[in-house]
Amino acid sequence: MITPMSDPIVSIIMPTYKRPDLIRRAIGSILSQSYQDFEIVVVDDSPDTLTKEAVVAIGDARIRYVKPPERLGFIEAKNEGVREAAPRSRYVAFCDDDDEYLPGFLEKTTTLLDQNPHLMAVVTDNEMRQQGGLVIKRYPCEDKKFWRVSIGNGCVVRKGVFTKLNIWYDTAMPFEDLDFGVRLTKDYPWGAIHDVLRIYYGYPAQKGDSLTTAFTKETPVEKLEAFVKKNLALYQAAGPEALAWIYGITGKHLMRAGHRKIGLGYLWKSLVLNPKPSSFIYYGIALIAPWMFYSLTLLIWKNRILGMFKQ
Repeated sequence: MITPMSDPIVSIIMPTYKRPDLIRRAIGSILSQSYQDFEIVVVDDSPDTLTKEAVVAIGDARIRYVKPPERLGFIEAKNEGVREAAPRSRYVAFCDDDDEYLPGFLEKTTTLLDQNPHLMAVVTDNEMRQQGGLVIKRYPCEDKKFWRVSIGNGCVVRKGVFTKLNIWYDTAMPFEDLDFGVRLTKDYPWGAIHDVLRIYYGYPAQKGDSLTTAFTKETPVEKLEAFVKKNLALYQAAGPEALAWIYGITGKHLMRAGHRKIGLGYLWKSLVLNPKPSSFIYYGIALIAPWMFYSLTLLIWKNRILGMFKQ
């Protein structure tokens, strides 16, 4: 039996919704870390007791189960996890309920923060896989362009970012990790570790099975445009590359939601501002096979096509 830790250094926040089977894998990857001075705060937004049963069955006293009285939604559940974190914890990390940390994740990220008190957060490379384990792509973390820094799943943040700087996740944003990251890194330094230290499992083919595929035609266009409109001046000031990038992100999400005409408009603006091969590929697929945006198929084929350009 593990003695509960009253003063863990790291509070790991794990929002969850109806994934009792997958959450065992996610929690197991944390318990297997080489660095062990942590707590796991599971914020369960599920309408049933299956997740609680799965968490309790693991039997580790470092796991704290939190059940809000009413559903919060994925984004606010992250904020709630931070509020529930041990009062004296120094760092906050996030792990989605269907993803994994590799064994050195906490050791390397906390060491970097310990040795560099000026850094507010640390991001790492990740490997994207299908749920069955097939590796799709390695994603390098961003170490220079603040306008591309997403801080959420698989990132470690100083707790004072929330409690002292008063930067929290905005529940009105469709890309809450990017919104949080931009608001933090435009003014404060962050660290980047170019090692694959976490596994991100790509969303499944069925729409609605993850936050990424939860957008449908019933999702108002205004919601999907909220981030780009809120931060338009910031991206314009950062230059054409930055503006093209956020137009492309917005266009792809609009396509996934089925708002084809408006999504095409954003993808076209991205292509005009920064005519690179991937922009042509996304726009071409949006024209002839928009259904590919609904699953991992698009990403797999885009990587194959780009691979041919590099050969």
